[in-house]
Amino acid sequence: MTARPPTLADVCARPAWTGVAALAGAEHLHRPLTEVVVARDLDAVRPAAGALIAVLTPVTGADWRIDAALRRLADAGACGLLVSGRAAPLRATAILADRVGIPLLGTDDDIVALAVGLRELLSAPEMDRARLLVRAHEALSRRGTTPKEVAATVAALLGARVWILSGEGATLAGDPVEVEGFRTAPPMVQRHPHGRGVALFAPVPAHDADHADLWMGVLLDQNDAAWEETARGVAAVATMALRCWRADRRVEIERDARLRATVLGELLRLDGEPSAELRNRAGDLGWRLGGWHLGFHIGVPDGVDVLGSTAELLSALEAEGIQATLVERHDGWSGWVTLGSEPAPDAVGTVVNGVRRTQRRLARLASSHVGIGRAHAGPAGISATLGEAADAARLAANRREVGRFLHIDRLGLAQLLLAWTRTDTFQPAARDLLAPLSGQPGELDRTLAAYLDAESNLTETAAVLGVHRNTVAARIARVEALLGVDLGSADERLALHLACHTVLGDR
Repeated sequence: MTARPPTLADVCARPAWTGVAALAGAEHLHRPLTEVVVARDLDAVRPAAGALIAVLTPVTGADWRIDAALRRLADAGACGLLVSGRAAPLRATAILADRVGIPLLGTDDDIVALAVGLRELLSAPEMDRARLLVRAHEALSRRGTTPKEVAATVAALLGARVWILSGEGATLAGDPVEVEGFRTAPPMVQRHPHGRGVALFAPVPAHDADHADLWMGVLLDQNDAAWEETARGVAAVATMALRCWRADRRVEIERDARLRATVLGELLRLDGEPSAELRNRAGDLGWRLGGWHLGFHIGVPDGVDVLGSTAELLSALEAEGIQATLVERHDGWSGWVTLGSEPAPDAVGTVVNGVRRTQRRLARLASSHVGIGRAHAGPAGISATLGEAADAARLAANRREVGRFLHIDRLGLAQLLLAWTRTDTFQPAARDLLAPLSGQPGELDRTLAAYLDAESNLTETAAVLGVHRNTVAARIARVEALLGVDLGSADERLALHLACHTVLGDR
């Protein structure tokens, strides 16, 4: 970036000069400014090329000496005339200022202070920059400064429009501006022309440095290289404050997540009624252990910042009208909705459809696979429904044709058992499936297993069991009647085959 002398427009855009108004000749503020000359009054004006002449004695808008001073400044190639007071000049004076190209500025502020500050800016811009950076450090060094406070502080320091964005570009604080060309990746400082000025974007890198956790945008009204350099320095200080806030927030999130995971772990291991202490800890988290629970599991690929994305997931669920309890897991999130009574099918459908839409909302964040369990009652119901949801999610991970989304009530018998084959919930499900055969004469469970092993061949099954073919046929008919299944269905044969081997293998 090549440094150039500031213009009057650049200077007037700075916070210290917000009380200065262009009374006439506003179209001519863009000449390079090289020095400032202070005059006691209009009679003492000594113009110089590239100079702003600052007159200390207040004048009225009708003072004819303003016209004379404007002509002398134009002849000398000066930059502008600053007078004390903001009274509007005569129309003839305004026309003259436009014709000779000399801006007439007025202010009620201390002209000496403005002149001293401007002289320092012109002769030693690094001192002006250093002073502002020190003020930024002092204002932003307090631990826990929020994004809203950071945006307000930087806006006051720079006299600019400032806003804070999430890593995905959502507004967190400030007054955002739509800037063409801004991208949320990679996490590098960005500079984009915007109108007559420039927009700067400073990232707050995430812990893995591959993307930004936050972005700070600053809109400068003028394209002033020196002021832009100062703004970059202030932005760097501000992003350090944002990084500290993010780190503190991360510690809080991790602490809360560990607490939730600990309480959920105790609920998942629950054998019987929860203790009073466990009930109290769950109550402190706002969890209801009574009622009916409908669980879901959202799995995401490795590398997704689960902790950092929890708030966004909760917002997405709430946007779909779902008030859910959510707990971070190693592969995503487990969550559940608690209802006061056993939910009717339409109530379950409302939750299922809401979670499905939430999955679509999160598609821009990461791909996911989702499973939903059945509704179960009481404290133990949380473990039961989450176990089913996790099983369904594992199966959904490989089911692209259904959008990697499965609800256990909508799974076929074979799909359900396939999902459970490597889980602790599989054996109880298999025993429940074959329970009607227990205690029946004719070893129906062994007959069924042999029949399925023999690929439904009656003759081969009879040979294995050492009975007549017709005996096998009669037993299989009884199995179908007792279980209410059709062994002509490939799905049901597969489900029963898995169940037989699991149950009989335990004996």
